Amino acid sequence: MSLSVLKIILLAGGLQGVILGFLLFSRQANQAANRVFAVLLWLLSVHLVLVGFDNRDFMMRFPHFSHLTWVLPALYGPLALVFLRRMTQLAPRTFLAGRALFHPFSDRSGASIALLAAIGGGQARLPR
Repeated sequence: MSLSVLKIILLAGGLQGVILGFLLFSRQANQAANRVFAVLLWLLSVHLVLVGFDNRDFMMRFPHFSHLTWVLPALYGPLALVFLRRMTQLAPRTFLAGRALFHPFSDRSGASIALLAAIGGGQARLPR
């Protein structure tokens, strides 16, 4: 796996996003909105690094990251909406009130786990 100038720039941008996310997460002013924005920045940084290293050698070495770059952008919209609600309302609703926004990522039925286990040929226990 070779590092080109573009990959180094993308990696530096991802690192900068992670550092800014940690700084925002620890800031006391407007704490709820800052934490949501920090999670959004971390997600963007991880996605930036994964897209930058999206080649055959990287995916053969880390196959569990292969389709993660397709799913991550689906979280941008709900996180941005929660961030804007926290910034613009005086008494924002709790995170649990907006859980319907994240329903595709919080499948508690275990159907997706069982489907992945069936496709992969392994066995998985369903959550109770």
